[in-house]
Amino acid sequence: MNTFLSVIPPVVVIVLALCSKNVLASLFVGIVIGSVILNGAGFIPPIVDEYFIRGIGSNGSILMCMMLLGIMLNFIKQGGGFKAFAEWSEKRIKSSRQTAISIFFISLLLGVAGSLGQISISRFMRPAIYKTKLPKEKSALIVASVCSNTGTLLPFGLMLIFVSGLISALDMDGFTIYLSSWPYFFFAFISIIMAGLIAFGIFPDLGRMKKIEYAMKTSATDEVFTDDEEMRDVLGGPEVKADIWAFILPITLLLIGLASVSMLIGKPTITAGILIGTVTAAVYDLVKGSVSFNKLTGCIVRGFQDMAGIYLILVFAFAFGIVVTDLGFAGYMVNMVSGFLSIHLVPLITFLLCCIISYATGSLSASAVIVVPLSLPLAVTTGASLPLTTAAMLSGSLFGDQSSPISDNVILPATSAGVDPVDLSKILAPYRLITFVICTALYGILGFIL
Repeated sequence: MNTFLSVIPPVVVIVLALCSKNVLASLFVGIVIGSVILNGAGFIPPIVDEYFIRGIGSNGSILMCMMLLGIMLNFIKQGGGFKAFAEWSEKRIKSSRQTAISIFFISLLLGVAGSLGQISISRFMRPAIYKTKLPKEKSALIVASVCSNTGTLLPFGLMLIFVSGLISALDMDGFTIYLSSWPYFFFAFISIIMAGLIAFGIFPDLGRMKKIEYAMKTSATDEVFTDDEEMRDVLGGPEVKADIWAFILPITLLLIGLASVSMLIGKPTITAGILIGTVTAAVYDLVKGSVSFNKLTGCIVRGFQDMAGIYLILVFAFAFGIVVTDLGFAGYMVNMVSGFLSIHLVPLITFLLCCIISYATGSLSASAVIVVPLSLPLAVTTGASLPLTTAAMLSGSLFGDQSSPISDNVILPATSAGVDPVDLSKILAPYRLITFVICTALYGILGFIL
């Protein structure tokens, strides 16, 4: 459509989500409004037949990874892996600062494994989070700022293959351009550095995070893990015996499998690594006897149930992404700013445009798929820096994808930490705003220099 009507569903969803804190209902309202705009009186059938089915189909690998991760984490829990890690952290971690630092470095390590860190870190660190009175919101903030950006900066992984593939479709050397733009991935670098400074207590708490931190430190009650429902949910309960190998083996083989299978097939893949980790966790529990063969199916089902909330939100988010794409929201935004483009402003406008599109859609890919075919040929034609423009596109896409309450990169770490995704997006807002200002200045200045 590429008209003003395409703006209505994203704006409604964002405003409704921020006001109601109900992401799922907000997404559904956006899907319905978008379907009405696209289909008129016949808006009901396409909601399921078109948008949900296409959303699930185009993101099937992500949803499958979520399911496998949930199953793997449940087997680790039943094998005593999380309980062993909790006992280790209880002996070694004595302060909230040490907890935050541990979460930061674990996020750097597990960032290579895609969504694994976002889903698991705040879960298996929860005993230390409670014991040292680190706000769970700060744990989610650090994980959300580190995991995804670590994967972006690695010289391999899904981000490289995705972006370089988009560029290669334009008859350009996508791999070379991606690597040459690496020094200008300002959003990823700044986000990781800021998260590290927050973890070490060097960067001050801002906005809602400051109020939460103060309330936590002045609270008269000590939240600790006991033999209650929450302990059973996170650590497996009193009948589970601690075993650190139940944690180490699956995670190690997941990372090894990720690297070896990617090299074997000649392109990055995470699904094989996650499958290897899941099978390893299940087999280890069977051999050790912590899970009997008769209870194997029950463990698999419970693992999927643990992911049900995240899974459902993602399904709705992907369907909404299809609606926004069909409405031509990105094309409309591109047409609006096309008159402002010049050789020196190409990187800056590319960055700002991707920020808007990715925030409104909750999707990095939505902005990248639309903007890459427009901005990169324009950069070549006008003589603007191609690496800088590529990096601006990715940074802008990352900004929205890691700020929007309807993005999986906010939903996953929030849900893992037990935080509402809308609350996390509000907590992230001042930190993301600082990063946004710095990136805007850098892409604006370097556009005139490079």
